[in-house]
Amino acid sequence: MDLNQIYYFISVVECGSYTKAAQKLSIPKSTLSRHVQALEDSVKVRLLNRSTRKLSLTKAGEAFFVNSLPLVTNLQNIHADISQYHKDVTGQLRVTMPPEVGTGFLCSVLPNFLEQHPKIRLEFDFSTSKKNLIEEGFDLAIRIGELEDSSYIARKIGSPKMGLYASPGYLMSSPPLEEVEQINLHQHIVTNIADGYLCIEGHEPIMRKNVQISSNSLTFNKQMCIEGLGVALMPQLLCENEVRSGQLIQVMTNYHFIQVNIYAVYPSRNNPSKALSTFIDFISSEISTIHSMN
Repeated sequence: MDLNQIYYFISVVECGSYTKAAQKLSIPKSTLSRHVQALEDSVKVRLLNRSTRKLSLTKAGEAFFVNSLPLVTNLQNIHADISQYHKDVTGQLRVTMPPEVGTGFLCSVLPNFLEQHPKIRLEFDFSTSKKNLIEEGFDLAIRIGELEDSSYIARKIGSPKMGLYASPGYLMSSPPLEEVEQINLHQHIVTNIADGYLCIEGHEPIMRKNVQISSNSLTFNKQMCIEGLGVALMPQLLCENEVRSGQLIQVMTNYHFIQVNIYAVYPSRNNPSKALSTFIDFISSEISTIHSMN
């Protein structure tokens, strides 16, 4: 039995189609189909039901998939473990993350990472959409906030402190903002992470009634806050430069806002390569450093 054929079969099942699997594996669809057909010939049973609309497993195919998946995973783990004995960390990583993580955090720390690991090649996709990591060929996703249930492995890499911010001009022309009772005297800029509620330790969640702007981009919300259009809850690490320059002021500093979690997410059946684990460890360490300084 050809192990490559088993791997191709598993890829087709995980991707849900020959077309997507062929794109992921960077091989012609016809070649992939021949490999799966050869596997079926060798076990003398049909594994996949093929139709123009849908691809599905036969009973035999389902049993074969469940039993062969650990075999392929173990072989990948063995390969990853052996690769770690190489002195230099090498490899190419495709990473997807929200734009604000890239522009607000990654840009400042990435030169140091590449100086330490010059043989790692990185390709970034900055997007707020939830990518299918397997189908779209991503090794890693950085995600903020609550995670949806999935078959991916999720590792928490940080919980940045949150702060409430406003521009000096806004604060000069608005009521005071020092106590919880004053929150709904103000216009608010919210994200889908906050979902309209303001969560403060020791207090019931507060629904912000006067929402001026809502978007899925922290970077956009920060700029609107600088323009004086309202008050925004944002990670402190995202607003450090603007506070130093005087563009933003942190208010209600005597309260502790509930922190959000940042996760590194990767496909569950892939033991992280040395390059991937090195990158995740680095990002986690940098976030922890910034967290301890605030």
